[in-house]
Amino acid sequence: MGSSDSELKARVRECVEDFVETIREEQDFVPKLRIAAGDRMDRKEKIIDEPSRIITFYSSRQQEFFKETAEWMHETGNGFGLKGPADPGDEDVVFLSAPEDYEPPEEPNLFSYVNALFNFAGTVMDYSGGYVVTEEGFNQAYEERWLPKYETGLKTFEIIIPLHLFNIPRDDEAVIELSPEFELRRRRHNYYRVESLRICPITDSERRGIHTSSAGGGEQFNLNPIDACEYKIHAEIAAREPEATLYDPGEEIGERLATALRLFDPDPETGDLIVGTTFRREPNWLEFREGIPDFTVIGDANKDRTQRQEAYLLYPDSVEEFTEFWERHCQRIRLDKNGQFTRSIQRFNEIWSKRFYEDQLLDCLIGLEGLLLHGVGSGNSITFRLKLRGGQILYDRLPYEREYIQKFLQDIYSLRGDIVHENQYLANVLDRNSRLKVLDEEFDHPKDVVAEARRFMGASVVAYMDLTEKTGLSIDKIGEKMDEAALDVHSEELFG
Repeated sequence: MGSSDSELKARVRECVEDFVETIREEQDFVPKLRIAAGDRMDRKEKIIDEPSRIITFYSSRQQEFFKETAEWMHETGNGFGLKGPADPGDEDVVFLSAPEDYEPPEEPNLFSYVNALFNFAGTVMDYSGGYVVTEEGFNQAYEERWLPKYETGLKTFEIIIPLHLFNIPRDDEAVIELSPEFELRRRRHNYYRVESLRICPITDSERRGIHTSSAGGGEQFNLNPIDACEYKIHAEIAAREPEATLYDPGEEIGERLATALRLFDPDPETGDLIVGTTFRREPNWLEFREGIPDFTVIGDANKDRTQRQEAYLLYPDSVEEFTEFWERHCQRIRLDKNGQFTRSIQRFNEIWSKRFYEDQLLDCLIGLEGLLLHGVGSGNSITFRLKLRGGQILYDRLPYEREYIQKFLQDIYSLRGDIVHENQYLANVLDRNSRLKVLDEEFDHPKDVVAEARRFMGASVVAYMDLTEKTGLSIDKIGEKMDEAALDVHSEELFG
C-alpha cells in the first residue's frame, strides 16, 4: 500500500467511529433479526440486534462522513482495485497484493471508496452488537471484510452441501477424506478449483445457520429436511471470480459424488441419496457474535425438499474401498457435454428420478446401448452385439456366468420393444408371459427387473472407465476389439 497498513486502518476506524457516533445520537431504535436457536429436537427462535440495517436512512449523507478518507486513500495509493487475473495454472500466484501495484485512474471516481467505507461502517456495528465500535468487533470486521478488498488472484471459501438420506451405520462421527484431484467446469472468465473434499457429519450450529438463512424454513423455523440430515459434503474452493458472483460449484461436486456412490453400489436395497442445496460459508458477524455460521444460498433452495424413501447406506467396512474408487474415477465422472461417459452417466442417474418402471428400464437400456453398441451401425445385429460385448465386459464384473449375462441382456432388450413399440406396461408384459425367466432366475415384479438392469448398467459404466484408464482406448475401440475376440474370452484376457 502507498502508506502503512496501520495508518489506513486508523483512518478507516476514525471515520467509522464518527459515523456510528452520529447514529447513536440520532437513533433510539435498533433493527432486529430473528435467528434459529436450540437444537433440532427443540427448535426455537431468538431475537438479536442487526444495527447495520439502519444505514439505509443515511445513504444521502455518505459524502459527509467518508469523502475525506476516500480522497486520502486515492491520493496516497491506498485505493483498492485488481490487477490482471492470475494464471490458474501458476502455482506461485501471490494471493495478497497491494494497490501500489496499480496505476490510479486520471479522473478517479471516489464514490466506490465512499460507498465501501459506508457499508463497512454498518458491518462494524453488526460485529460490535449495536451503535458502538468495539475493539474486538472492529478488528474482526477489518480482517474478514475489509482486507479481502485488497486480494488478487485466487481466493478461498468453504461450501457445505447436505447429503439427505445418506448414512454410515454404526459410526456417527465418520469423516471420509476424498481426493480433490478433478477439474470443475469453467464459467467464462471464472476459475474454480477444489482444494479439499470430505463427507462428514453436519453440526447443529450449521443446522441453525441454514435455518437462519433464506432457505432455512423461513421466519417460523419449522421442521426442515436439514433437521433429519446427518451428513454433508464439505469442500474448500479456490476461485477467481468477479465481485458478487454466485456460481454454484457445489452442484457439480454433489452430482459427481452422488454418481460415484451410485456406481459404487447400485443395489436398490441400499436406497438412494439426495444432494441438497449448496451453502457458501461467509465470514460474518453472525458467527462472530452468536456462534451461528452465516450461509449464502448459491444453489437451488428447492433441492432440500426430500421425500420418504430408503436411505443410501455406506457401511464402515466399505469406506476405504469407496475412497479408492473415488480417487480412481473422479476425473472421469463428468456431466458436461465433453465427457466421454457423460450420456451414459446421465441416463444412469435418471433412473433414480423416474417414477415409472418402464422409464427406468428404458434409461438403463439407452445407457447400455451408448456403451455396448457405440459405433455399431443400423445394419448390424443389435441384439447379437449387445449380448456379445456385454458377456465379455461384464463376465468378471458381475457374479454371474456369461450365459446368464447374455440371456438377461437379450430379454430386457426384448422388453424394450414391448414398451416402446406396443405401448405396454412392464407389469402387463410380465403377467402375459407369467414372468421373466432368465435361466433359473425368475423375475415376478417390474422393480426386480429394473434392479437387475441397474446393476448391469452401473457395472458397465465402471468397466468401461477402468478399461479406458488401463488401455487408453476409446469406447469405440474397446467395442471393436471385443468384436474381434472369441466369444469365450472375458475382458481380463482380452485387454491383458
